[in-house]
Amino acid sequence: KNYLTSRILQKNLNSASIILATSFAIQNELKKYTPKKSIIIPFGIDINLFKPYKCKINNEQVVIGVVKSMEKIYGIDLLINAFYKLNQTHNNLKLLIVGDGTLLETYKSLAKRLGLNNVEFLGKLYGSKLIQAINLMDICVFPSKMESFGVAQLEASACGKPVISTRVGGVSEVIKHNTTGILIEKPNIQLLIEAIQKLINSPEIRINMGNKGRLFVEENYNLNNGLIKMENIYKQLIDKC
Repeated sequence: KNYLTSRILQKNLNSASIILATSFAIQNELKKYTPKKSIIIPFGIDINLFKPYKCKINNEQVVIGVVKSMEKIYGIDLLINAFYKLNQTHNNLKLLIVGDGTLLETYKSLAKRLGLNNVEFLGKLYGSKLIQAINLMDICVFPSKMESFGVAQLEASACGKPVISTRVGGVSEVIKHNTTGILIEKPNIQLLIEAIQKLINSPEIRINMGNKGRLFVEENYNLNNGLIKMENIYKQLIDKC
């Protein structure tokens, strides 16, 4: 933000006994402020909670969804505009928007102005209601302009959903392009349309990406594995006291 906050950050990092980072992107950013090495322990996903299950009633309908705060950096307006254009060539689409924030009413007004009666704003959801909402989605889309990591993307993968996301921050670490999802190079309406269109047209690709995404989370972002690593780090620090 400014010189003062930069100096405070440097002081805090340099006085730390150990520094943890949630991603390679954060680890690289830390190098700007301290010569100390950091250890990567990513956010963990509770794979016993975030898991796939069938709850859709209408299998003919393709549900596109996003779980993010209603703030400018997450590009929800881009998704709504892309969805509007997709509606001109498809009559079986629905958009679920999960989250709350300062721009919620603005996005509701945008959807209304575009005449989209197949957009549903679910507000902020927690626990089982959030997991159920993700499982209602066929395609999870995150057109963010900025991300530090991508927890929501991982939660979608854990629920067996293919993910479309902007390649920002640490997202490229949690989404494997053309394997667990599709990464677009910038938050752009046309790029969003092309990526969503590809998955609308191919249920097989959607299912395959979702299955591989679930396996990827199980192998790399299981919460229990992260807890074991954290416990070992605390034990090492205590032993040095």
